[in-house]
Amino acid sequence: MINEFLQDELLHEGKFSSVYDNALFAVATITSVDFKFSRVNDTFCKLLEYDRSELIGVRGIADITHPDDIKKSKELLTKLINNEVQQAKIEKCYVTKSGKYIDVIVFVRGFYGKDGKYIGSTGSVLDITYLKQTEFELLEHKENLEKLVIQRTEDLSKTNDLLMQANEELKCAKEQAEVSNHTKSMCLTNMSHEIRTPLNAITGFVQLLFKTELNEQQKDHLSKIIYSADVLQALLADILDLGKIEAGKLNIEYKPFEVRKIFEKSLHIFDAEVKSKSLRLSYEIDPDLPKYLIGDPIRIRQVFINLIGNAVKFTDEGSIHVELTALQCNTQSCTLECTVTDTGIGIAQEDYASLFEMFAQVDSSFVREKGGTGLGLSISKQLVEAMGGTIDVESEFGSGSTFSFELPLDIALVSPIIDNKQSLQNITFKELKILLVEDNLHNREIVRSLLLSMGITVDEAQSGQQALEMIRSYPYDMVFMDIQMPVMDGITAMHILKKEGFTLPVVAFSAHASALEREKSLNAGMIAHLNKPFKFAKVKQLLLKYFPQKSSRVIMTNDEQTPCWIDDMEAIPGITLHEEMCHYWKDQKSFLVSFHKYIHSLKNDAEKLFNILENKNDSEAKKLLHKLKGSSKFYGAISLFNAIEVLEDNIDFTQPNVFTQELQKFTDAVSQLAHTIS
Repeated sequence: MINEFLQDELLHEGKFSSVYDNALFAVATITSVDFKFSRVNDTFCKLLEYDRSELIGVRGIADITHPDDIKKSKELLTKLINNEVQQAKIEKCYVTKSGKYIDVIVFVRGFYGKDGKYIGSTGSVLDITYLKQTEFELLEHKENLEKLVIQRTEDLSKTNDLLMQANEELKCAKEQAEVSNHTKSMCLTNMSHEIRTPLNAITGFVQLLFKTELNEQQKDHLSKIIYSADVLQALLADILDLGKIEAGKLNIEYKPFEVRKIFEKSLHIFDAEVKSKSLRLSYEIDPDLPKYLIGDPIRIRQVFINLIGNAVKFTDEGSIHVELTALQCNTQSCTLECTVTDTGIGIAQEDYASLFEMFAQVDSSFVREKGGTGLGLSISKQLVEAMGGTIDVESEFGSGSTFSFELPLDIALVSPIIDNKQSLQNITFKELKILLVEDNLHNREIVRSLLLSMGITVDEAQSGQQALEMIRSYPYDMVFMDIQMPVMDGITAMHILKKEGFTLPVVAFSAHASALEREKSLNAGMIAHLNKPFKFAKVKQLLLKYFPQKSSRVIMTNDEQTPCWIDDMEAIPGITLHEEMCHYWKDQKSFLVSFHKYIHSLKNDAEKLFNILENKNDSEAKKLLHKLKGSSKFYGAISLFNAIEVLEDNIDFTQPNVFTQELQKFTDAVSQLAHTIS
């Protein structure tokens, strides 16, 4: 547009002079007479640092153009003269009066007479020096960055090589340690069994001798033999548990037992020792303590024996008092507290830290005098914690000690008539209808299969909201409710049920194994909190507790009792096969069909998770991780489960390195599982 104005101006002198001279950008005109500047505006003069008189009729384009750009300037001028182009754009460099270089873009337009002959041309000049300088700096910065990246990559590569070497060394050391540890555990286990066989024979013959005619001295001697045998039995139990704990194979049972009976039997073991030391051993049992509880009677008895035995061992005079107390009891559960108080040597406060360590003794001089392995308290602590409880000590050197532990246990409404796994497996139910509430399809299929195998009728819901609607319309015997679900979670649904007056038993289940989650469920009014995957025995004990009248025992011959199908199953990379799977799936085929579906779903969910993480939607990522965690444990994908658990805890990226490492472990675990069906 401006060039059109300037062309008219040359043809009609003075018509648009003000527009030309007052333009904000640099404008210059040359004519075909001598190709010198015939007109320039103030902006152009200022840009080139010349007065108007130093340019008009004195200098031309070539005089202000950098030598490197003169050739392309002449080529453009030739095209304009020959009418090959009438307008064009050229990027070049000007040289100012002071010798400074200016990068410019010139928009050139030629103008012609009526005969088509070239008259002259006008150029509008845009100063791009700053842009070119910035471009140069960016380019330089880019080159520096590329050099830095190359250097860092080389450094990282060297570091990675060192880490890989260190990792390989650690792996070898770990494998050697595991082999050594396994050998030690096997040795301990074999040794324990070898000792237990003759020990059982000794105890058996002593019991037979007690039935013969004996004088008082003989009875006393035999009592001491029995005491010594019982102490050895307790020590063997500790050694066996040490091997199981170190191998990660300690299993806690859940079955009804009579707490008073195992407690009093534990006390009587020490009658002879207490008598020989002239100690007073007294006990008190809370009358409110339920007769039957559900737990592991063998482990609880072991803790009783260790704590009472410890008190007897380190008390030379005075008394030992043991109390069993019922804490926080309701109709479904009760916390058992056992307190053992003695007037023995006591423990200095600075020795508390090492008190529960493996093979530790607070004073080596007592080892020689009193004996002991230093295993009892350590094993007791690990057993109590494995059963969901806590153990504590209060003591003062020279003033005796008080050891106590608390165990949260369910109350058994029926007597403990079931004593072994096989008996429990033969229990079925009739006329029992349960509502299963779970949003995860795979988990729902597994739990449904488990309940159906017990003879139970199962209805299904996928959210708390749907469960409420179904409960309002049908009188279910029991509800199995997942805690974390879309639309409405299990805790919210439970609150609504209580508010509406429903009293049916609701069992919570979740992939969260923490005591806090269990407490939330019980506080909401649920009768129990089961962790995924369910223990077959735990589920049956729970059903027996509430519906003994709807249970029946199926008598099976040895021929009818089929072995677990996992015994003949080939190993699957990334999967740890366990006995509970035999209750979830009836045979290998049904497991593999379900497993294939799970892997396809897992791959889709993993891809969805990466997209969610990319969009930084932490809450959605946490929900999806929780969903994946429950299923992974059912199928024995332990590596995947562990990675998910750490990812859940670090989803807020407070520890980005940990999150990145575990995300890689998650990816590797998914890839390994996906490869099994590819």
